[in-house]
Amino acid sequence: MAPSDVALLGGLDSDREVMRFVSGGAPTPDSAIADWVIPRSQSQFREHGTGLWVAFDRRTGRFVGWVWLRLPRHSALPELELSYRLRRESWHRGLATEASTALIRVAFIATDTERVFASTHPDNVRSQRVMQKLGMRLAAENL
Repeated sequence: MAPSDVALLGGLDSDREVMRFVSGGAPTPDSAIADWVIPRSQSQFREHGTGLWVAFDRRTGRFVGWVWLRLPRHSALPELELSYRLRRESWHRGLATEASTALIRVAFIATDTERVFASTHPDNVRSQRVMQKLGMRLAAENL
């Protein structure tokens, strides 16, 4: 993750369908990516070995999305929050599961993490399925 990745992340976040369950379809402003997302990721990588990893298709070299292991802002426990976001044309290929599995392994090997968690919108069945494939279980449901 580098400052030069703003255009990649901004392009991803400009797809209303990609952002449907994140922001109701609103894009993330490039300024938020440049001023908050990338610096936060870089800081966490330097200090904790976690952060946002961009993903590229091995065959084409094309950007497909990202996977992020981050320190949750609301917890002081030794845990990490998993997030992922993929370009729509990369959905249904197992990429979120594959990349998340690799990062979760790294988290338990290279950090003092005791738990990795994720959350999603209750209607985001695809994301829930990824979490199930990762072996996650429902811990709470806000209704």
